[in-house]
Amino acid sequence: GKVQAILDTTRPRDYLQALPHLVKAIRYSSGDLRKGISLLREIRRAQVPYYSGISELAIDGEHEARAVRCQHQGKTLYFSTAMVLSHIGVIPATQCANALGRKLAWDDQQQYWYPATNQHQETNVAGIYVAGDAGGIEGGEAAIISGHLAVLGMLHATGTLSATDYQYQRAPLLRQRNRLHTLRPFLAALYPIPTQGHQ
Repeated sequence: GKVQAILDTTRPRDYLQALPHLVKAIRYSSGDLRKGISLLREIRRAQVPYYSGISELAIDGEHEARAVRCQHQGKTLYFSTAMVLSHIGVIPATQCANALGRKLAWDDQQQYWYPATNQHQETNVAGIYVAGDAGGIEGGEAAIISGHLAVLGMLHATGTLSATDYQYQRAPLLRQRNRLHTLRPFLAALYPIPTQGHQ
């Protein structure tokens, strides 16, 4: 079947709120930004209708989807459809954290719970380390770095890696991850979870 439309809740004011974070995002995460722009261009080339700034999104149907409706620039948009694909935010995979009784912390900016860890990537349960999307949404490159940091933390905890070697190998990884983290504030401001997403 053909995609009838993409409905985006991003408002004009969200773009303004994201602007202060754009310079750092371009400086340290330009590759990811280019990927995002490339995807938007693909949508335009495919001539898929794209509506930004929509509100009052609703799905009609009692036992299955029949239609989607929303408000856009003062008008009601209505699409008859039996399939609706929804994406509202991205959250860490906390299933294992919950199963093991690990402490969770709340990220107010990105609106999700994540396993709390110390500086070594270790949780409140001794010997349990987290990395990647299990520990937070950082992006692909930063997720790989968190895996390296977790391994270094384990090696240091077991005495396999001396404190000096640990800090020597850890420092450049932390600097790289901090640079990559500059993209997250930009995305969080640009794509806030709409009020309906909390309901």
